[in-house]
Amino acid sequence: MIEEEIDEKELAFLRQMEDHEDEWIAFVEKDGAEIIVGSGCDAVEASRRAEEAGYPDAVLFRVPRFDTSYILTNSPLSFGVDIGSLPADNRPTK
Repeated sequence: MIEEEIDEKELAFLRQMEDHEDEWIAFVEKDGAEIIVGSGCDAVEASRRAEEAGYPDAVLFRVPRFDTSYILTNSPLSFGVDIGSLPADNRPTK
């Protein structure tokens, strides 16, 4: 496993994210660090606020709730895919 130490710029970004639990954020890279330039209860609101602040090309990210654990999987269900649209031989089974 590759281990890297978190630098001060990354820590500052993580501290900013603490204020946006369970929200969407819009962020940009500026002077080698990521900064939050907009946020909201959905991606549209976060994007609108970033555009109003002068950042029309900000990256959107959903900050999860901090009291929730997530298990990453490659299941189509985890990506919001309608399993009815998958070929029958490619559908997940129970």
